[in-house]
Amino acid sequence: MTDTQEQTMVAYNPFELAGNSFDLEEASIDHTAEFDKLVKELKRAYCDAYMTSINYVVAGEEYVEYPRHTHGFPTEPRTITRPTDDGEGGGTCTSAQTVGKTSFTTTFNDLRSQIDAIVGSYRYFATGKEMEQACDHSNLWARSLHPYKQENDTAIPYWLELIGHDLDKQESLTLDRVAAEMVGKIQPALSYLQDATYALTSLYVTTRHALLITRSDVRKALRSAISACDTYTNSRGTISFLHASSTILRITNKVENLMKGDLTTIADSIDRIADWLTVDEEEDWFNYSLILSPTDIINSLKKSLDKINTHLTSAETGIGSGFTKIADKLSECNDKGTIRIDNQSASSDKYSSNNIEINWTNLKNTYDHNLPHVAELLREVKNEAYYTRYPSAFSHSSAIGLGTSGAWPKLVITLNSIQDCIERLAESCEGIAAGLRDFEADTKATETESYEDLSKIRRTLDRYITVKPRFS
Repeated sequence: MTDTQEQTMVAYNPFELAGNSFDLEEASIDHTAEFDKLVKELKRAYCDAYMTSINYVVAGEEYVEYPRHTHGFPTEPRTITRPTDDGEGGGTCTSAQTVGKTSFTTTFNDLRSQIDAIVGSYRYFATGKEMEQACDHSNLWARSLHPYKQENDTAIPYWLELIGHDLDKQESLTLDRVAAEMVGKIQPALSYLQDATYALTSLYVTTRHALLITRSDVRKALRSAISACDTYTNSRGTISFLHASSTILRITNKVENLMKGDLTTIADSIDRIADWLTVDEEEDWFNYSLILSPTDIINSLKKSLDKINTHLTSAETGIGSGFTKIADKLSECNDKGTIRIDNQSASSDKYSSNNIEINWTNLKNTYDHNLPHVAELLREVKNEAYYTRYPSAFSHSSAIGLGTSGAWPKLVITLNSIQDCIERLAESCEGIAAGLRDFEADTKATETESYEDLSKIRRTLDRYITVKPRFS
């Protein structure tokens, strides 16, 4: 690999969501249309090479065989129609005096069938537009989870801060702790979930990159085969070589760097996880393949495509592993209580007070409207995951990579886990609301408050939890 190539490979960054220059250029290409053109060209070139191998010469739209003189008299050249520019037809003998009128129609059909059998699995890939839309949607979904107004102009941060403010300004130790220990933990929990969705997005972008590279390498392999056929034909069967290459993607997960940092500060999630995923690319240069016959060319093409498929399979396996590791990390966070607020231990210091001053109208608005509204908004964000469209956006032939939808079976587990975590937070909001409603009734009746009031709110919160995320 040259220094220039190596620099190009190293420069790739999956966290540049817009994609690098290669991605942008390749995404604009209609792969299927270009693939079809190349296959047609290859079919004609392969027929040319075959006819050359049996001593015919390409002459315009015909193949011509010049036989030796018979009994001292010249014999009429045998002429065979050449396939058209689209690789079809040809093989008909047009010589007026040729005995037997030899036909190559069946032979040419067999040659074309050989090519179709080898290259057919590489014709279909999702379009660059479909891939881009999936990446953009995942990015927007991640941003919608940002829990702070400075980075997210959607409604969730606003309402969370409003609820916290309304609770804090009440003269009540219980409500202070609800604000700090329950409502106040929703934002850090969302930060973790947002990091997870950004990590998913980076893997979306990596998937796009892997498929775009695969498409490009496939067409490059076809061009190499066409060039080899042309060289063989033009040199009248002289020994030649076919040279092909493909791109290796090595995906390295450093999951320990995922979802880290001070979640109480406002920071870009991408900055926190940019070193979690590295994609190392390497150009896999084949040795020159010795070409002694047209069959050697097609065999070399098959080997090239098989190698490309191996690289794609490896990339999708690495991406799938990344999805799994995100789910594993979320599982750890769930066990530690960092992405949920239910089943949490309250502060150990006990308290009791009759020095309370509560604006009951504001409190009622908090539990009747504001908290349920946050729950509704969280569910709207949760439902956005249903539109990720990964299986269709990154689809390809079932015969290559990990199958039609690639790493989707691994991703769907992680997507569902994130959705479950968001739903659990929504249920928590409803549980807090119910607990505050009971707190109002109890406090009005006793005109006092105590640690037991906080414990009752927690128990009410926990009763509202029905979703138990599955991470594997």
